[in-house]
Amino acid sequence: MQTKIMDWNSMRIREDEASFSACRWQLRFGCVAAILLGLACSGAEGTETASTTGAATTGPSSGGITGTTGTTGTTGTTGTTGTTGTSSTGSAESTGDTEGEDPLWGQPLAASPFGFHPGTSLGYSLLEEIGAIWSRQTMYLIWEWVDPESNGHFSFRKAALPPFMGNPGEPFDYDQLQVERPDWVRDVMNVCPFRRSGNLVSAEQKELYSSFVEKMVERYDGDDELGCTEAAPDCYFAGDGEYPTEATIAALKASPIKHWQVCNQVTETCEGAECPNTYAGKYAEVYQMSHEAAKAGDPEASVLLAGDSAQELYPKVFEALSGGVIDIVDFHYFGEEQAYDAKEQLDFLQSALTDSGFDIADIRFWVTESGTYSGDPAVDIPNNEGPPFQSERQQAAGLVKRYVAPLAVGVERVFWAWGMVEGFGSCNCCIFDYTGLVYDGNVPPNSNGCDASDPYDRGQGAKKLAFFSAKLLFAKLSSAERVGEADGGADVRVFRFERDTSRLWVAWSDAEQPTSAMISDIRSATVRVTKSVPSAEFGDELVDVATAFASEERPVTDGLLIVELTGEPVFIEEV
Repeated sequence: MQTKIMDWNSMRIREDEASFSACRWQLRFGCVAAILLGLACSGAEGTETASTTGAATTGPSSGGITGTTGTTGTTGTTGTTGTTGTSSTGSAESTGDTEGEDPLWGQPLAASPFGFHPGTSLGYSLLEEIGAIWSRQTMYLIWEWVDPESNGHFSFRKAALPPFMGNPGEPFDYDQLQVERPDWVRDVMNVCPFRRSGNLVSAEQKELYSSFVEKMVERYDGDDELGCTEAAPDCYFAGDGEYPTEATIAALKASPIKHWQVCNQVTETCEGAECPNTYAGKYAEVYQMSHEAAKAGDPEASVLLAGDSAQELYPKVFEALSGGVIDIVDFHYFGEEQAYDAKEQLDFLQSALTDSGFDIADIRFWVTESGTYSGDPAVDIPNNEGPPFQSERQQAAGLVKRYVAPLAVGVERVFWAWGMVEGFGSCNCCIFDYTGLVYDGNVPPNSNGCDASDPYDRGQGAKKLAFFSAKLLFAKLSSAERVGEADGGADVRVFRFERDTSRLWVAWSDAEQPTSAMISDIRSATVRVTKSVPSAEFGDELVDVATAFASEERPVTDGLLIVELTGEPVFIEEV
């Protein structure tokens, strides 16, 4: 059967001779990679979509809840809460136990676990305003661009980018990215031999690629060893003018790059008809080479596995890597508001790692791409119905869930994607064009013409409700040190965060009707219950953001609180 397939990573249409079942739009886009390799892609209920809504538990829970469908009254004084707060900097993990708590309860929470792919919009000003510090770069460091002649003459300041996604193919300065990045931003960079596909066929190529990775990491790790073999102004060979500028050196000393991801997909180190049989071994070899070279350049570097691939592709990669080292496993998932849960996909990956001999206690897990949308995107996968309309309120609720739920099952960091401003630019109006938290105003080039008749765009620069929900979420959790979920039964989700001096719960219901839940182990006499979605239909209707979130104080009886939950999460804070 000949079917046109959209490769979402390279955004190109190709013909593929493969037999597969129809992938519905809800499947996260790694499904497309599976199709390109001739793998079967399951339907909407398949394992690709992490849409489980049942409660998950991580260790003994001391914050139990019980849920019953129905309604309950509320008492207390109505008030409002603002979105002020600062995001903590750095990436150190908290491993201390909350005083008086069972040390097995919950997951240690990394400092500043929230990010965006990318967070570069408007010179990082939106990232600063929203209160996050992590950004995954979109300009990947590609060996064939930095060393186009494959001779070790690396050019990071004049890389030979081909024309793609609006770039005319002019020389590109990777160093300038670091000069323009504020020192409070923590960057994740992708590195790969090739942008879309290719083969390292000779020992000489593999040696050159390994040298490229080591020199790249030395250049950007912020220490005094820059990887140069020539005196300034040269670096790698006489006359290249590649020695980093004083501005570049200063920028990296203030904020070095410590996280490197090897390619975006595990299929990017093979090509052609042989990929289904060789992708795992070839990607594993490239990851191992990259890992060894990165550690040689900076022993403190962390190296991520490629994340944007169908989960069914990973067991073979893990088998090929058996006996090696993996620092961080990344995975991506997208979909409607209610398809927020990452547990099913995480369980699959952890089980496959265990089967291949890895100790998952030694591996960290990140989600560097997750998102839902507002508006009405066009068809995402050929021959399938497009996603349904979602309001700004639905996107805002989905955002809170997608950031909170993965943390409770052991994901260390979560990055929203695609982007902070609407407009992916080259995917025919797919959901990536509508996941942003700020409208693009149908202004090219990012709109790509697909917004010409979009009735939902509120104008260039207008912030959606999800922007303000994210800002409130980040502010409230900036000092959290531990997170866990209690088993509240079907349809009830309650996540408890331990902060410096108080506890905070984030709670919602997946039921169609309001659900009453009882939260226990509250240590204060009063709690403040705050809605996570502002009291408006659109973000540009907010007159005073400081009073945008409905809030009330509620009395606590014997450490218990009964609260009515809907699909829009609420914050419950000890006061």
